Amino acid sequence: MVKLKSLSLLISSTVLCLFLFLSCDNSQASLLNVINEPIVYQIPFENDQQHKYEIINSQEDVIAFGFLSSFINDGRLVLEQKYSSSRDQFATDEIILVVDSQTLKPLAGLREISHVNLDKKQINDVYEWIYDNNPDLPKLNSTITTQDGTENQSLDLIGNYFDNESSFWLWRTLNFSEVTEISYNASLVLDNEINSMSVRIFPKELVKVPAGTYDTWRLVVRNGRALASVWINTLPPHEMIRYDNGDIVLQLSN
Repeated sequence: MVKLKSLSLLISSTVLCLFLFLSCDNSQASLLNVINEPIVYQIPFENDQQHKYEIINSQEDVIAFGFLSSFINDGRLVLEQKYSSSRDQFATDEIILVVDSQTLKPLAGLREISHVNLDKKQINDVYEWIYDNNPDLPKLNSTITTQDGTENQSLDLIGNYFDNESSFWLWRTLNFSEVTEISYNASLVLDNEINSMSVRIFPKELVKVPAGTYDTWRLVVRNGRALASVWINTLPPHEMIRYDNGDIVLQLSN
């Protein structure tokens, strides 16, 4: 969920801001949650599950397309996201994240952002990361490779943490039977930081998107001053129907 710096690489600084609005500069972000209370209530994912989305801006122009899929590999859940610009065939963002299939605890990830620079040269920025889920001292270790070289970085984790790239799946696992607020921490490889998140579940409402009309739960996800609204299908597999961070909207199209 989400606002990403790398947006500028994909569609004139518009598309990936859909993503982790969590990564925005936020001077009023709350203190990290140190509570380890579980928040994953259900695992509604089916093997080889796929959903397509269109991404629109505030003028309701379609600026990009998203493709989310998940499958089981060797007992682990693999989450894939692929985004492509509707204006530039060379602007893409692909993410693969491996998590525990029952807890969604992150294990490893790979992200490649591709675009063409002003000199018409293809640029590929690659982010690779792996989690050391040591219960006493958990860490996120990552390697970033760009045209400027390779950089290694490490991040100490705390409390009930999840990878920010798992957000579109994590929100589907919550206990929707209670109108309540849930807290957790989200780790962001691009910024090498961990942010405190809160999710409030609101009563059901109908939402119309290109794929049809759905009865949904509305979630409001907050990180300090930044927030986004998310609509989750009340019926299994509880797919995400719509996402809106105030700048762009991602809506189910298949």
